[in-house]
Amino acid sequence: MARKQAKKISAAQQRTGYAILVLLGLISVWLLVQQARFNPALLESLQVTSMVGQLAAGAGQAATAAFIPEVPGFQPLGPPQSHGPENLSDKIDGKAELYLAAGFQEMSCRSFRLESPAGAYLEVFIYDMGTPTNAYAVFSSQRRPGALSLALTANAYATPNALFFTQGSFYVEMVVDRAVEDLPGALAPFTTALLARMP
Repeated sequence: MARKQAKKISAAQQRTGYAILVLLGLISVWLLVQQARFNPALLESLQVTSMVGQLAAGAGQAATAAFIPEVPGFQPLGPPQSHGPENLSDKIDGKAELYLAAGFQEMSCRSFRLESPAGAYLEVFIYDMGTPTNAYAVFSSQRRPGALSLALTANAYATPNALFFTQGSFYVEMVVDRAVEDLPGALAPFTTALLARMP
């Protein structure tokens, strides 16, 4: 088999090739220099944005904690606690990813001892999910089979020991440490006061 003879490259083609390589090299050097020179105005803007975000997070925590009422018959066992995306898993280990993936903003919770049934323990969680759609997404994914639907809000149901509902962009869980015969009735004073505080 005869080999094809390689084409000869002219001097003009060689010069053009070298010129292109030199030009690409100069562009690369220019890009590296530009990346090394960080704009101080942009850095200052990023710091301001970070501070605004921290202030907004603090305001959101105060707002959701303020929704949790103090009602006769429900003795608070401590002040409300608030958690953001960075520490939600500290409170609800194992389930945080579900909320974070659905647009979670912030959660406040508080514990109470009930007068009726005597000695029962209630924990209330209010999740700010950012939008009503996000709140419903979490509500529907958490729904227990065979749960009793309630007319408390547009989306509400009860299990033997818990109430779950949405109100606007908020998702609420009210969990008692034991089964209660008429849980919606037992928690009615608290849920009425809570809903009155929520937007």
